[in-house]
Amino acid sequence: MINEAEWENTMLDWLGDLDWKSGVGSNFESERASLSDLVLHDEFTQALRRLNPSVPDQYLLQAKADILQARSMDAVAEN
Repeated sequence: MINEAEWENTMLDWLGDLDWKSGVGSNFESERASLSDLVLHDEFTQALRRLNPSVPDQYLLQAKADILQARSMDAVAEN
């Protein structure tokens, strides 16, 4: 059985192999609309553009809005 700390460290190592860098939430305050905002909107939009270079911005922004809009109150179903 793996505990939460072991799982977290394994995932951080795996993400690090993908050039992902972890950070402290307060380091990203300027990139959020509010402290309760979990999404770094500019980063997310840039990733959508990078992954879909031929898709016009209006469609990428609509896809972003659709992805971020909760459809239910069930967190498991949303994920």
